[in-house]
Amino acid sequence: LETANAELQKSLQLDPKNERALKFLIQVFLKQNKKEEAEKYLARLKEINPQTPNLDELNAQISADENKLQK
Repeated sequence: LETANAELQKSLQLDPKNERALKFLIQVFLKQNKKEEAEKYLARLKEINPQTPNLDELNAQISADENKLQK
């Protein structure tokens, strides 16, 4: 996951509006239990393109992870 994170960060340095890299990075952060980071990049993705496919799914994943942590 650390390697994926580093490579996705490189992609975003080259193209800060790379929606695919942002989506994958959000998933990496969720797998690492870094909810705040995932939310930060989700907000960035929404800002770039509010019509991005799977936004609802990513929101649901963050909410599900939040619910797991609260239990």
